[in-house]
Amino acid sequence: GGMSALRTAWLDKAHHLGDPLRVRVPGGDVEGNFKGLDENGALLLESGGRIARFEAGDVFFGPGA
Repeated sequence: GGMSALRTAWLDKAHHLGDPLRVRVPGGDVEGNFKGLDENGALLLESGGRIARFEAGDVFFGPGA
């Protein structure tokens, strides 16, 4: 099924869209709300009115994550 099938299966098991999360990347932590995965599998995070895309990083879910 390729990336599309993998993305669908992952989203079926993932936290709910809109849930708070934090992504730790080399430049520091970014907090926002989970917006899903793009067509290439990158995590989408809404933060400060913008959608950020992350291909790698440590992800922490939940309030105060």
